[in-house]
Amino acid sequence: MKGFLTLVSALFFVALSAQSFTVTTNYVSVSGDITSSYLVSPAWTPTITNTSGDTLTLRWVRVEENIPSYWRSSVCTEFHCSSIPDDSLEWTLLPGDVDMAYVHIYPYGYADTGNVVLKIFNVDNPSDSVRVMYHADVTTGISEHETVSFIHADLFSHGVEFSPAVQGEWSLIDINGKTIAAEKTKPGETYKAYVPVAGVYFFTFVSENGFVEIHKLIL
Repeated sequence: MKGFLTLVSALFFVALSAQSFTVTTNYVSVSGDITSSYLVSPAWTPTITNTSGDTLTLRWVRVEENIPSYWRSSVCTEFHCSSIPDDSLEWTLLPGDVDMAYVHIYPYGYADTGNVVLKIFNVDNPSDSVRVMYHADVTTGISEHETVSFIHADLFSHGVEFSPAVQGEWSLIDINGKTIAAEKTKPGETYKAYVPVAGVYFFTFVSENGFVEIHKLIL
C-alpha cells in the first residue's frame, strides 16, 4: 500500500510540474540601422503553443532590460500590445492555440546593442515558465565600407559629420523636400551638417563626376 501511495504521489508531482505550453526559441536576434523607427523580431517568433488541454492564463514579465538609456522597448502578443512603460501583460490562450511574444526596440537614432529578457509563465503555476532573450544590434547605416564618396561619415544627435574622399557638394533636405543647407566640399576636409529640429531628413552628396549618394536620417 505504501508503495502504491508513493507511486501516486510521484505521478501527481509530475502532472503538476509538466510544462503547459511550449516556446519555439529562447533567443531572438534583430538588427537594423539608425534610420529604423523600430526593430522587431520576425512574425511569430517565438511561437507559444498551449499544450495543456486547458485554457491558460499566461503573463509575460520584463525581467531584464539591458539597453542604452536613449532606447525604449515594448512587447506584443498577437492581439495585445503593451505601451512602452509596461513591464508585464496577462492574456488567455485556449487549448491548442498558438500565440507569440515579440519585442519592439526603438533606437531613436542611436547606434548601439542591447538585450531584453522576458519571463513567460502560467499564472496558475508560476514555476511553469520560460525565459526568452531578445538581442538588438543597431548600426549607423553610414560607414566607410558602405560608401565610395566618404573617408568617414558618422551620425550624431543633431546631424552628420563627414569627410568626403572626392570633391563635390552636399545638401540636407527635410521630409517636405526643402533644402536646409548645402555646401561645396574639398577632399579630406571635415564637414558637419546640422538639423534644426528632430525629424526625418535626406542627406545627399554629389561628387564632381556626378555620382549621387542619398542617405535617410532619423534624428
